[in-house]
Amino acid sequence: MGGSLALVRSETLRRVEFVTAITLSILAVALLIVRATHAAGLWRDECDTVATATLPFPELLRYFQFDALPLSVLIGL
Repeated sequence: MGGSLALVRSETLRRVEFVTAITLSILAVALLIVRATHAAGLWRDECDTVATATLPFPELLRYFQFDALPLSVLIGL
């Protein structure tokens, strides 16, 4: 009889863990959707990074002396 009680508790615990995992996953996805739909515009440094990332490589090398980011980051963009 003690074995069946342990089995019932184990199954109950498994269900509680499953429901908790699903609930937290749905909550995380919902929060990500809210954040994505209410995101603000780009900041000035982000706009500069986007503009720099679109430069051809020779222009990037000329522009590098005026940028605060390391060259390895700019090349990686």
